[in-house]
Amino acid sequence: MVEIQGFTDKTGSVVYNDELTKSARQPWRGYLASHKVPLANITMLGTGVAEANRKPGRAGAKGRKVDVRVYVPGESKPEIWAKT
Repeated sequence: MVEIQGFTDKTGSVVYNDELTKSARQPWRGYLASHKVPLANITMLGTGVAEANRKPGRAGAKGRKVDVRVYVPGESKPEIWAKT
């Protein structure tokens, strides 16, 4: 299973941030599907402010990012495949 999780910041309304995370996650979903990952195996989540992005001076200071995690059967932790 693959989980694509989008994070936002405190800027903008909830509706705006929901759309923002959706548009950020969508290219990853398309990429994975084009590489033969069944859509049934892809979960997309939208989340609020990422803790890691609250640190001052971090690139992408607005706190917006997408993480892609690959869950391997039999493994207890996901493999972090990409952090953007």
